[in-house]
Formats: sequence, structure tokens, C-alpha cells
Amino acid sequence: RRTTPAYLVHRGLLLLLTGVLLNLVRFVLPSSVGLMLGNDEPFFYSLSMVLCSDIYDFSGAAFLLMALCLRLKLRPVPLLTLALALLTLGNGISLPEGANEYLLCFLGRFVWVNSNSYFPLATWFIFPAAGYVFGRLYRDFATEEERARFCLQLIPAGAVGLVACVTALHAYGHSAFSIYASPANDYITDLPNVAMILCTTLFSIGLFYYLYRLIQPTRLKTALVAVSKVIMPFYIIQWVIIGWFSRLFYLLVPHHKQVMGFGSYITSVVLITLLSAAGAFAYDAWRLRRTAAAADSKEFPNK
Repeated sequence: RRTTPAYLVHRGLLLLLTGVLLNLVRFVLPSSVGLMLGNDEPFFYSLSMVLCSDIYDFSGAAFLLMALCLRLKLRPVPLLTLALALLTLGNGISLPEGANEYLLCFLGRFVWVNSNSYFPLATWFIFPAAGYVFGRLYRDFATEEERARFCLQLIPAGAVGLVACVTALHAYGHSAFSIYASPANDYITDLPNVAMILCTTLFSIGLFYYLYRLIQPTRLKTALVAVSKVIMPFYIIQWVIIGWFSRLFYLLVPHHKQVMGFGSYITSVVLITLLSAAGAFAYDAWRLRRTAAAADSKEFPNK
């Protein structure tokens, strides 16, 4: 119901603005404190980081591109062909590291240029494109039984596809784990990486579809769905805290290069998920109490 070009343009611009504002708050503001204290190095670096492409910036650009695709009435096959062509283009272009820092950060929204191009549009657009095609296919099933059979078939299909990718990479002497994990701050999304991620996604969709159906309590289902509605504010807060901690830590201990290791990053992700889940359960309980109170006041207006 929301898949209209106008809605996607509005949402895309809002996400782009959110990404810029988040970069300002987590990079420029704490570095401004350092500038006032006489340390200008992280400040000027943070000015360029405002243009770096993180998940909000990528999502906004992907929404805008999808709006254009819908305006052109691209069908699923041409849409996936375009996404694959962008992936090929993104992996084929390389820009010199010595170019202007601000220009590189801006171009990093479209193609991978350095470690600050977290989610370039060209190499990551294939994931929302595949998700859109999958959503259309899932929506067009006539009954829930057809959806169930389809999701059941995704489990072996995804598992076999993932094993096939790993086996092929091993046969050619490549580290499947390194390509699959796409090591932090490299983010070079190539075709084997995409294939393994898509196979994992298919397997996960089928598995979690059946796990969700096994859950009987309605309130638990409602709360689980509500997590997706409250996780983004917690996500923003998490990265604001990480940004301020990183900048101020650099000011206090300038000789330390590594502020957050893999373990501390994973810990923050786990904590943010738990906080989001707790917020979802709390919101669900509050909403049910408010609904019950409203129904009670209608039944007993003089109470």
C-alpha cells in the first residue's frame, strides 16, 4: 500500500536528511568540543564525515532510485538486471585515495572509494531490489497455505545455495568466511558475497516464518512485530553515544588508534536490540492498558 513513487520520494528525502543530521550530531558536535579545547584534527576530519554514506544515507538513496524504477514501471526481471548492473559497475570503479576528501565522501554514497563509504548505492542496491521482488511474489499468493509451502521450500533452497557458494569458493582457494563477513570498514560487496547473503536470507525467511507460526500467545507476536517500530530511535541513540565516546576518547588519549573493537561493537548491537525489545514490550503493554481503559470508560461512563 505504500509502494508509490510519491511515498518513496518523501521517505527517501527524509532518510537522507536523517543521515546528515546523525552525522552532524555524532561527528561534528563532539569534534567541536575538541576544537574549543585546541585540538582541530578530529574537527576537520569530521566535517568530511558528514558526507559519508551510512545506512540512513543508503536507504534514502535506495528509496529515491526505487521511486524512479516504479515511475518507469520496471518489472521484477529488469529491476534485478539493473541492480546487478549497478553491482558490476560499483565493483569495477576505483577512485584514487589522494583525491579531495570531501569529494571522495560524496562519491562514496554511490561507489566504494575508501573505508568511509560504508554503504554505496551501486553495490548495495541489489538487496532492497531483491527484497522488493520477493515482497511482490509473497504478496501475490492467494492463501496463507501457499505462502507456508513457499517458505518451507526456502529453507533447503537457501541452505543448499549457501553450501554450493562455500564449496565453490573453497575449490578456488578463497576464504568463504572472509568474503561472507565482508570485514569491517572494507565493505567491498562482490558477487560471491551477495550470493551468500541472499542464500542466508532465503533460509532465514523460511526458518523464522515457521518459528513465528509456532508462537501461540498473540501479545508476544504483537510485541515482536513492534520491535521493528521502535528499534530505529534506539539505533540513533547508540551511534550518537559511540560517536561522542570515540571523539572525546581521541581527545583524551590521542595515541590510541582503536577505540571500539569487534567485541565492544557486538556488545553495543546486542544491548540496542535488548533495549528495543524491552521498549516494544513496554509500548505494547501500555497500548493494551489504554485500550482497556477506553473500553471501560465507554461501558461505564459515570464510573
